[in-house]
Amino acid sequence: MNYAPLITSFNKYVSLSQIDIDIICSKFEHRKYLKDEYIVRHSEVCKYRSFIIKGSLKKYFLDKDGNEQILQLSMENHWSMEFNSFLNQVPAAYNIQCVDELEVLQISFQNLENLYLEAPIINVFFRKIFGTGLILAHDRIVKKLNLTAKEQYLDFLENRPNIEERFPQYMIASYLGFTKEFLSKIKKEIKNE
Repeated sequence: MNYAPLITSFNKYVSLSQIDIDIICSKFEHRKYLKDEYIVRHSEVCKYRSFIIKGSLKKYFLDKDGNEQILQLSMENHWSMEFNSFLNQVPAAYNIQCVDELEVLQISFQNLENLYLEAPIINVFFRKIFGTGLILAHDRIVKKLNLTAKEQYLDFLENRPNIEERFPQYMIASYLGFTKEFLSKIKKEIKNE
């Protein structure tokens, strides 16, 4: 298995020794999922933190009317897990499902705990990406409150190049908090400018 993308992800935030790299590679498992397969379902315990090598996934919940409300759209070189479920080993509030065929490197809760002890620099890495994720989540809330729908869509495209090629319009609309019809209207308006 090629661990290079995973090691590159770590090296963006911390400097790894060869010993750290060897320990990391021993703790992660390579796994493939089929399109529409679930990594975790609502009410199950999230068993893995996943690093995407190939493919894409969505994290979502069903609202009171049974509609998907998408919280995350992820592609190659992104991390995904159901945070509360994984960190506290409790039933998941959200689903994580493959949008297409998916190839990931996964680490179990126990292997991650062992990795923190055997290669303490990994604790620093996950603390840094958690902080980055929290900042992005706060920025997303602020943008939702301050930008027009059109501005939100344009900002989304600017910060997520090629995303429209990877996810259907209804998923992007759900992620932005729009209906697919409203997103179509925004796209038409932009095209006519």
